[in-house]
Amino acid sequence: MDRINEYSCLCPPSYTGTQCELDVDECSVRPSLCHNGATCTNSPGSYSCICVNGWTGPDCSVNIDDCAGAACFNGATCIDRVGSFYCQCTYGKTGLLCHLDDACTSNPCHEGAICDTSPINGSFACSCATGYKGVDCSNDIDECEQVFFYSDFTREHTDMSITDCAQFGVNVVFEKISDT
Repeated sequence: MDRINEYSCLCPPSYTGTQCELDVDECSVRPSLCHNGATCTNSPGSYSCICVNGWTGPDCSVNIDDCAGAACFNGATCIDRVGSFYCQCTYGKTGLLCHLDDACTSNPCHEGAICDTSPINGSFACSCATGYKGVDCSNDIDECEQVFFYSDFTREHTDMSITDCAQFGVNVVFEKISDT
């Protein structure tokens, strides 16, 4: 602006000073310019937002649709998350992309065991119920062996639980081993 024997500058919004020589730090003046954990970086006459993983846009307010580039298999549903995605598998499939057969669908675990499937290779692992052991939990543990073990006696196997053996001693036969 021209005045009598003096002037003043009308600065654009990003500059200040008598001759518009000073940069305005937009990040300090308006700290809420960038969203979702982004870092605001000042530059001469402007600013930029450096987005964290999963966000995009000039102010980092747009969630990237991770399902757009995802490859869920076998009819699985892709669920978008912030910075990742999840494939919700159909029955009988497992794995991060639902590309593996679920080994638990054939019920390989016995005697009330819980079957867990590995999302890495589709193999199964059985968590055996009390009283059973083995890869598929089909081996019955003789609980009475653990309760009634004496060096001079033998015992017979029973299907009773360890609690029943300890309480009643039923179906346990003790025989004295000869001293010879």
